[in-house]
Amino acid sequence: MSSTAQLPFVILERLRPAGDPAAAADRLVALSRAGRLGPPTPPTPYRAAQTAFAARERRLQAEDSLAAPLVDALRSGMPAPAPAVVEQQTVPARAVSGAPVAVRFIVENARAMPVVVRFRPAEARTSAGEDLWVPLRFVPARPSLAPGERCTVLLEADLGGVLPGGGVLDLPLDVLFDGALAQKLWVRVQVEPAP
Repeated sequence: MSSTAQLPFVILERLRPAGDPAAAADRLVALSRAGRLGPPTPPTPYRAAQTAFAARERRLQAEDSLAAPLVDALRSGMPAPAPAVVEQQTVPARAVSGAPVAVRFIVENARAMPVVVRFRPAEARTSAGEDLWVPLRFVPARPSLAPGERCTVLLEADLGGVLPGGGVLDLPLDVLFDGALAQKLWVRVQVEPAP
């Protein structure tokens, strides 16, 4: 039998004198930190899928928490609470095909508590109806805003090879305050053909 196959039994033998389960767990953590449990397993396609599904589950739970009061009100016959209004804004920009584009916009915290801002981009859409992924960079990437505070954000998009003949490119993104949707932003880029 290989030493790898005996590893669980070796660990159990090392933990047996520990006595109570908490001490056994502490000993197992110590062995792991000492690197005596073997190298960490590299990520697998299963782990990647598991991570993606966990993220999807968190999004669905957030959606469920927003929909639950509406469903409860409909079931009880009471008037439904007014849905939260999400501000929507379009920011115009111009670029030359193949060149990067940079746009500045302002994010303001109108809430009564501090928030951490995140940006969640979606697939871009060309004027021809084609969906594609455009790499985006935000500076600052995750600003923290006090109540009433504003922050100017720089959005940079790499348009390498996108719309070589020119056209319009819409870059949709969600602005999240502490993980909740606060604003929808569309950056509409008029792409000119390269000279």
